[in-house]
Amino acid sequence: MIHVDKGKEPEFLQSDQVNLAWEKLEEFYQSKDRSQKRYKFPYMSKIDYELKPILHDQFYGKCGYCESKIDNWKGGVIDRYRPYNGVRDNKEYYQDLYWWLAYDWHNLIYSCKDCSQYKGNYFPVKGIRATSQNVNLDTEERLLFNPCIDRPEDVLLCDSKGYYHSETESGDQTIELLRLNRISLVNRRLSAINEISDAVHLILDNGTSENSSVSLLKSVYNKDFSIEFLSARRKAFLEELDSYPIVGELIGLEGFVESNKSVR
Repeated sequence: MIHVDKGKEPEFLQSDQVNLAWEKLEEFYQSKDRSQKRYKFPYMSKIDYELKPILHDQFYGKCGYCESKIDNWKGGVIDRYRPYNGVRDNKEYYQDLYWWLAYDWHNLIYSCKDCSQYKGNYFPVKGIRATSQNVNLDTEERLLFNPCIDRPEDVLLCDSKGYYHSETESGDQTIELLRLNRISLVNRRLSAINEISDAVHLILDNGTSENSSVSLLKSVYNKDFSIEFLSARRKAFLEELDSYPIVGELIGLEGFVESNKSVR
């Protein structure tokens, strides 16, 4: 997982279609005589269909959680970071959370189907939970990373075998909830890491004649967010540079200085 600087809210979220959805949402949830009735979100699929291609581009065609490539925008799903139709947390269930964020731009994460399915309607917090739209969400101590707010690449560390580890509670919760160490992801991350090692050693053996290797390493170093598993690849490359700083000079990394670790 890596931080994604999502762009500004699209004009579509101010359209009549979305405004009507908001109106119906508020009408239902503010009703005092709804007993145990559940809202069905009748406008959700049409709204998501309009938002998917936008979010696909904003997330560089990758899952915001696991960084796996999603080739076509129709292949992804829009995940609500805070679930919109009831929330589970351990053995508790909160029926009326967080409906007021159903169409909030900051709550929308482009995701692969697997990560979204594993996450489901779970949203773990530590301590006080925001139980109404009038409560400041910043009061919640979130235990799930949001790639658009947090810097998960600083906390979720990928080892040489493709597994994520963390020394924080929120990091552990994120790995567990999204199953970021599911075997299919681990194997693909390992292949990505090995590709970096292979590129480095090709350059060490053959100089810069391997243009594809040079291009890959430069793109990883300069954070080309369209690259699958960029956070794992970049960590692996920075470790290779620690061992073989000459590689940075050989391929002409802009501003590369062996002792300068600020790029991390």
